[in-house]
Amino acid sequence: MTRLRRLWLLPGLFAGAIAFYAALATILAVIPGRIVPIDGTGTVEIRLVHSPIHYDFLLPLNDVTRAAFGFTAAEDVPIDHPAATWLLVGWGAEDFYTRTGSAGDLSLRATLKGAIGDASVLRFDAWGPLPAGFQTRPLTLSEPQFEALIAAIRSDLLTPDTPVPVTTEGLSTTDAFFRARDRFHLFRTCNTWISRKLREAGVEMGLWTPLTWSVSLSYSLWQAPD
Repeated sequence: MTRLRRLWLLPGLFAGAIAFYAALATILAVIPGRIVPIDGTGTVEIRLVHSPIHYDFLLPLNDVTRAAFGFTAAEDVPIDHPAATWLLVGWGAEDFYTRTGSAGDLSLRATLKGAIGDASVLRFDAWGPLPAGFQTRPLTLSEPQFEALIAAIRSDLLTPDTPVPVTTEGLSTTDAFFRARDRFHLFRTCNTWISRKLREAGVEMGLWTPLTWSVSLSYSLWQAPD
């Protein structure tokens, strides 16, 4: 009877854990995290783009970006194509990120592995001009902040001097994945990575933003255009 009672309690405990996680993901998103102060002039516009579960950076493809991420061309990312104007960059769990292009691709194995802990990868893709009405969240950085963001992203490659590609079909015909530092898990997600990289570039964001909702909330408090 005691064992049966414990089994009945499990769904409630699981639901409670999810609710607690979601509450923390909201509360800590509105508490500003520590930033690296960076002064400077000039303006560079970047963008944040998201799916229901994941945020990516969109970085303008300029001389700084191409110099920092030129290695991606060897894996057929067309960063030097005349029509390429944006570089998409994201970080995530290897098994989950390299296989999940949409909700229909979700698998229990990859989800559980990502939650418990998995190796991480960085994804790069080249995009052309954004279609009219395409929803993104703009951010204006100074030139030193932009360079700091580029350096912070590069530092997350497993071996920055000799980036190691991951053999996978990818999520598009033009993207590529490279092995990255740190392990992905429930408390260090693709969305916490976005905010952490921005704070390293002197951009104020929330202390902990594990969900897309957390990033959106943090952005709306400190970075949304007036």
